[in-house]
Amino acid sequence: MNDKIFNGKEISPVDTLIQAKIEAESWRSANKPEVDEDAIDEITPIPLTPLSLPDAQRFPICQVDASWIENGLVSGLRWSLRKDRSEEIFGLQGCRRSLSALHAELESLLWAMSCARDRHIISVHFQTDCLDLVSMAESPSDWSSFLSELEIFRTLRESFLDFTLSHISRSSNV
Repeated sequence: MNDKIFNGKEISPVDTLIQAKIEAESWRSANKPEVDEDAIDEITPIPLTPLSLPDAQRFPICQVDASWIENGLVSGLRWSLRKDRSEEIFGLQGCRRSLSALHAELESLLWAMSCARDRHIISVHFQTDCLDLVSMAESPSDWSSFLSELEIFRTLRESFLDFTLSHISRSSNV
C-alpha cells in the first residue's frame, strides 16, 4: 500500500497474494521450535508398506478441490488427507475470489502440500478432479501465466521424498 501511495507503484493482486504467502511461510519457518538434537533419535519414522504396492496404497492420499463462481466474491479451498484407514485430517478455507477456477484449484493444491509438509508428511499421493492441474504439474513450461505459483509448487514439491499427482473423477473426489 505504501509503494502505491508514495511511489505510484502498481502491484497486481496476485503478486500481493504470492508475497503474502511467502511472508507467511517465512514467518512460520522463523518461529518453528528448535529441534532438540538428543530427541532426534527418539523420532520414529512413519513406516511405508512395501514398494510393490501402487502409490495409492503405499502413501497417504490427499484429495484437493476448489470451488469458484465467476461472479462470486470468494473461492473455497478443500483438502482431505487419509494417512491410513482410521485417520483422516482435512482443511477447509474460504478466501478472496481467485482469478479463475484453475487458479483456485492450484491454490488448493499448494495449501494442501504446505499443510502436509508442516505435519512432516513427506510422501503423499495427491488427487484432483482438475485435468489442467495435472497437466500443469507435468509440464509447467506450458503454463507461463502461472509462473509465480508454479515456482511455489516446485519449491513445495522438492520438500517431499515421494510426490505424485493424479486425476480422479469428480464423483470420487469427496
